[in-house]
Amino acid sequence: MKITVSRQELSAALLFASTDESRYVLNGVLIECRTAGVSKPTLVATDGRRLAVIETIADQDFDEREDRSLLLKADFIKPLCSLSKSLGGKNNPWIQFSNKAGSNQVRAVFVGSNCVVDVEDGALIEGQFPNWRQILPAKNSVRRPINDLGINSEMVGDFAKAAKIMESETPIIQMNLIGKEAAIEVRLCSLPSFYGLIMPCKADESIDYQPEFLQVSKLFPPPKPDEEKPMVKSATEETGSDT
Repeated sequence: MKITVSRQELSAALLFASTDESRYVLNGVLIECRTAGVSKPTLVATDGRRLAVIETIADQDFDEREDRSLLLKADFIKPLCSLSKSLGGKNNPWIQFSNKAGSNQVRAVFVGSNCVVDVEDGALIEGQFPNWRQILPAKNSVRRPINDLGINSEMVGDFAKAAKIMESETPIIQMNLIGKEAAIEVRLCSLPSFYGLIMPCKADESIDYQPEFLQVSKLFPPPKPDEEKPMVKSATEETGSDT
């Protein structure tokens, strides 16, 4: 199989790959080629909390007759991206990967240069990447804008980095809550080839929403049950008369 992708797509996907050694199968990027209903290969990465799926914009010069995939190690991808940047600059960011079924050998060809990298072993992650499509929300799921929700800033920040790496025309990131589970869909507005998902996580319920530095509780202590009074006085109370 031969699959061509850009180094920007690879670099962006790497932001979402796990660095936890106990989750070894997630320590890289899946490049997936499906023959049915998908025109171009996709890059997939997840750390168990976030998911990024990128459909490559690179033209392909092959005709696959069966579904194939490459699960590439992050330690293999990173130096390739650096080398691609030095060789091709902005004009030739394309890297073509080739691999024979059942073989651990991976070849990376830097399009537009005479550079080829062959790795006999160590480029692929052994194991089965999880079925990421099972967690995708249905297209008809209820979606609502995010107004009041706590989100880990590091998780969101990587989406902004991905937009910059992929040279997005706008820095705007759109997020929507999905259904009752509060998973968050992420869209980079000028990059329809990118799809992101943040899994729901439980916040620390022991932390008060209102910060202590406001000292509101000291200024307005809660009234005792027998001392409760309406916030607004009635007209009778104001005038002291019954009329």
